[in-house]
Amino acid sequence: MSAQERYERSRALFKRGDHAAALAAVREAIALDPAMSEAHNFAGWILLELPSRTAADLNDAIASFHEAHRLAPLDPVVVTNLCNALVAADRAGDAIALAERGVRTNDADAHNWLGWYFAHAGNDLARAFTHLTAATRARPGWGVPWLHLGLALEKSGAPRDAWLAYDSAINCRDSHDPALARRRRKALEQDMRARGEEPPRQVWRGMDGKPLGPEYDAIDRAFHERRFDDAIAAIEKLAAVDSMVTVYTIGLTEKAAAVAYANGQFDLARRLADLAERGAVEFASGATSGAEGLGRTHDLLELRRRLASWR
Repeated sequence: MSAQERYERSRALFKRGDHAAALAAVREAIALDPAMSEAHNFAGWILLELPSRTAADLNDAIASFHEAHRLAPLDPVVVTNLCNALVAADRAGDAIALAERGVRTNDADAHNWLGWYFAHAGNDLARAFTHLTAATRARPGWGVPWLHLGLALEKSGAPRDAWLAYDSAINCRDSHDPALARRRRKALEQDMRARGEEPPRQVWRGMDGKPLGPEYDAIDRAFHERRFDDAIAAIEKLAAVDSMVTVYTIGLTEKAAAVAYANGQFDLARRLADLAERGAVEFASGATSGAEGLGRTHDLLELRRRLASWR
């Protein structure tokens, strides 16, 4: 078998819960192709997730992640895994220093990890808010930092702001754990109504974090009421003045394309998919750093892969 085949076999074995065999297979892949960064990363992941992990296993995991990072220094998954392993080894300072190097280029993944760490392990909500807000502004269509921001805001005693963050996470195309976001949003809604309060409405914000105009609320209502033709017309009208409208509505247009396709409205699905892709292209073209550009390009390619079946 080739190195790639052994790597794929390792992943299959890991999914079946056979950690020892998975580790052996991925090490065979590394022996055949020492430059395969994903194999080093997966070896580290297996070691990190061992049910009876020892201190030696953790050190080996860190070594594997370090090698993966050396081979692919811009891979955010590798950086996140290495940071998590360092924290597990009581080396939080090293993990923070590593993530902060990504922050210098406004890398959303680095901001997200730091925000998560300071909210849940570092007990520094002020720093958590700084990083999670920066992550949502760097990649507004990525749901993970919105979810983490909601959890942090709820922890700080700001339920209305937490509701808005969960709502944003749910409306993103990659919400990581939409079930958790929906559960927390529903629980906050119930608490608010028990106090005689109505839940807030979603606040549309631009790349600078400032609220957008009421026309975005109209677009949002059109999507939620499944008046997709009206939503498309409104987006096209705004796009003639500001192309960023296609960026802000990527999550809505992509989800609407899936709904339209499922209902047999294939032409409508194609039009919505085209709008989602326009937004992703616009967003990718606005990257301000190499790492950020790679992340946004990856998002674009993933979006195109998903949209291909709806056209």
